[in-house]
Amino acid sequence: MNGKKYIIGLILFTLFGVTLTAQQPFSQHHTVSNGLPSNAIYSLLEDREGFIWLTSEEGLFRYDGDQFKSYRTKEQSSYSGSGLIQDPLGRIWHQDFDGNSFYVIRETFQRFKQKNTAAFCPLQFTEKHVFLQEKNAICVADLKSLKILRRLPISNYVYATAVLEKEYVYAMETSLFSINADFKQSKLGTLPIDKAEFPILFGDGKSLFFTKKSGKENGVWKWENGAFKKLVSLKSDLIVQNAKIVDGKIYLLTTNGTYSFNPTNESKLASFFNAENASDLIVDRKGNYWLASNVYGIHVLPNINVQNRTFENFQPFRAIVYQNRLLLSSKNEQVKWFNPSTNEFESFAEGVNNALPYYLYIDSARQQVIHVQSDGFSYFSDLNSKKLLHKKSLAIKKIIRLDEKYNAFVSTGFVGFYCHKNEIGKKSIHDKYIEKLEHSRDGDFHFFRLEIDGRAKSVFFNRVDKKLYFISNVGVFRWEEGKIVQHIFTHFVPGVLNIRVWNGQEFALSIAGNLVELKSGRISKKNAELGKIQGIKQVITYQEQLFIRTNDKIWVFQASPDGKAEVYASFGLSNVECSDFTVFDKTVWILSTEGLVSWNFDRAQQESIAGLFTILGASVNGAKIASLNGTELPYNENNISIDFALLDFGLPTISELQYSVNNQRWETTDLRIRSLNFPALAAGDYAIQIRGMVDGKWIYFQTLEFQISPPFWSTIWFYLIVLVFITGLVVFYYHSKLRSNRVKNELINDKIILESNLNKSLLASIKSQMNPHFIFNALNTIQAYIYVNDKENATNYLSKFSKLTRSVLEMSEKDEIYLSEELSTLTLYLELEKMRFQDGFSYEFILNKTRPEGIKIPSMILQPYIENAIKHGLLHSTNKKQLTVSFHHKKNLLTVHINDNGIGRKKAEELRLKREEMHEGFSTKANEKRIDLLNATKEVSVQYADNYDKDGQAIGTTVTLNIHLNQ
Repeated sequence: MNGKKYIIGLILFTLFGVTLTAQQPFSQHHTVSNGLPSNAIYSLLEDREGFIWLTSEEGLFRYDGDQFKSYRTKEQSSYSGSGLIQDPLGRIWHQDFDGNSFYVIRETFQRFKQKNTAAFCPLQFTEKHVFLQEKNAICVADLKSLKILRRLPISNYVYATAVLEKEYVYAMETSLFSINADFKQSKLGTLPIDKAEFPILFGDGKSLFFTKKSGKENGVWKWENGAFKKLVSLKSDLIVQNAKIVDGKIYLLTTNGTYSFNPTNESKLASFFNAENASDLIVDRKGNYWLASNVYGIHVLPNINVQNRTFENFQPFRAIVYQNRLLLSSKNEQVKWFNPSTNEFESFAEGVNNALPYYLYIDSARQQVIHVQSDGFSYFSDLNSKKLLHKKSLAIKKIIRLDEKYNAFVSTGFVGFYCHKNEIGKKSIHDKYIEKLEHSRDGDFHFFRLEIDGRAKSVFFNRVDKKLYFISNVGVFRWEEGKIVQHIFTHFVPGVLNIRVWNGQEFALSIAGNLVELKSGRISKKNAELGKIQGIKQVITYQEQLFIRTNDKIWVFQASPDGKAEVYASFGLSNVECSDFTVFDKTVWILSTEGLVSWNFDRAQQESIAGLFTILGASVNGAKIASLNGTELPYNENNISIDFALLDFGLPTISELQYSVNNQRWETTDLRIRSLNFPALAAGDYAIQIRGMVDGKWIYFQTLEFQISPPFWSTIWFYLIVLVFITGLVVFYYHSKLRSNRVKNELINDKIILESNLNKSLLASIKSQMNPHFIFNALNTIQAYIYVNDKENATNYLSKFSKLTRSVLEMSEKDEIYLSEELSTLTLYLELEKMRFQDGFSYEFILNKTRPEGIKIPSMILQPYIENAIKHGLLHSTNKKQLTVSFHHKKNLLTVHINDNGIGRKKAEELRLKREEMHEGFSTKANEKRIDLLNATKEVSVQYADNYDKDGQAIGTTVTLNIHLNQ
């Protein structure tokens, strides 16, 4: 595997220079802070399905890329353990440090039943047997049944075991022994130690190697021709905790880092992560190296050509490429050259006030370096001598070489062009336009100011079409023959950050983080893949490729033969805080808080292995089932949940997941939610297809087929039986009940008519009772005027009363009248009441744009409430009496508010009780009964509200009537 060859280069620990601290493998670090159950990891294993297993001080766990599943049993005396191994039948085994053995089969965690246990000793498997240690014996069990076959006696504890050529071998004291398939024990040879020390045996089944935990003359030996041959020497103070063969190399996991060498042609140890206590190392199916530590959790080293260079007192922030070197500026404003081929640094400029660097630019034609920092100055320096040529109080944001004479630039508060004093005499096709601009000289440079709208952000020059663009916060402006023209693109997407040319097309990066074509403000069909990327932070073109950076990934695009944009490669940034990146020599250089990460994106150098999609299980109505595929479920078991895992460790290759039900529309699911839920599925056959976007291409993962049976009452046979039964029943019922139903319907119709007539009669009766009551009240008033010999008022009152009487008599014959008629009658009534009160009473009608001529209401519905307001509220008030009646008409609802400033209902009730009036007024009761009857055909509601002043004293009553209209 090519990637595995490259990973060997990743894990070399190289010290160089003064500034460069280390060149370490790029890794993803898992600790308890991001979900690891413990930072103390003792062993690792990838099973045949692609899951990662680990043992820790918290016990045994399985990792599916999202969750750590714990396995425990009540039979455990402790959770800590090691020695993970998978047997030929797929069971996962491990031992606790007390020597007890456990295994996982079909998701159950079980203890292997032994007679007794000894100290921790790694168990081993051959084709047919399991080998474990008991006190003073090697226990041999059948692999399938796990029944104990033999107990072979030993004289001491065994601390190291291995399998060599299908035989079980073990180290005891200073000797090496073996047990063959016939359970015959034999001594193979002597260990290269003088006394009983802690030995470590390891191998790949064909070769056997030996080392020991520590001590003088320690090393690594290989078993050859009946003896151990020393391959490499180890320091006596080096404490080896584990040793393994991975991809043909020997790895020693020590308390002070990980060491490796090739046993066939190397004798020198290479090391990495020297400061970390290492306990185990595995390589997964994608080629990721998993390094476990007893203290620091797990490092995952991706299987691509990625290296991470860390520096002392230098944190790269901006970068630019020049002649196969990187010019880097750091957050403390140091500027340095870095040569990737030699890993050497050369200082260019020292920091000034620890200001943050904003911009770097190399003017190759003038051999100058311009760097800008947050102190507000731009520094112009000679490229070769490093001499500071000019310091300008101007925060330049972007410089573009226009021609041999002019550079275009944008800065905070200043946009335009500049040239050196030695070039002012040169000729340029832009002279006739630029020389007309406002001009100033600053040191050795001439600056020409150009006015554009808004706050400038960037400048871009399309050298093919000779188009110069200035970009501000209000749009994109094109400079043509000395004139500024606002680009039509701003009508589509305001807020452009930058412009790039790729594949013959101008692209704009918007402030929203998406890429669109400059001409249209959209993405065409051939560039559809570019439109899928959201949250873009940076865009770079290099040779024929387009590089796009988001918060979590760098994408590399190339044009296919038919001109379509397609993904060439990608690099995940989930564990990298990137501030900038640049490209040269098929390598992306990523500037991060961790240092300088280099990624060789050449597809020929990579062997990309896609992640796995795995169904973990399914639930039906909340209950787990063994398998959903091929299942037939009852109609009421239709709430389906499918749990899955994405075994896509290291740098993810699966960027999107979709599913389709019965070849319908593809739905996208959140990769963070590892389940698909289908509630309340209808009866029928189902085929759920699942696919993933893998390195820019859709890959079909799995299809699940199952059936939900229809209920028995929806089957065709049930329908036929019911149809025959209902048909016979209907015929029988029709013939036997037709006459009875006709008579019954006639009785119901007669009853409805009778009830309707009764209600009308009752309404008329109530109205006929209300009218004499009103006349009685009016005559009392006339009698009062005659009694005091007020002939004029008596005459006026009698005249108005006669008109009112006629109006009331006419309305009594009608069920409904126009609101205008009601208002005319109420006006006559209130004028009569006003005469009673003389100057102490006033009233007002407020219509609020209500048209009384077009609204019909029940006749005389308002007069009893107005009468109550006067009689019980205003009559006893010593203040000036005011009555207000307001109308609000909205759609089919008329709302009437009758408001008086009388004594309130509570005071009126007290007065009534003093007068020993034990019953409410007749008109009120009659009207309430009338409203109850009216509600049978028209909804009328009444609400009463008492009004109070700020001191809690009653200041009147408001009656609200809501009348639903028929029109």
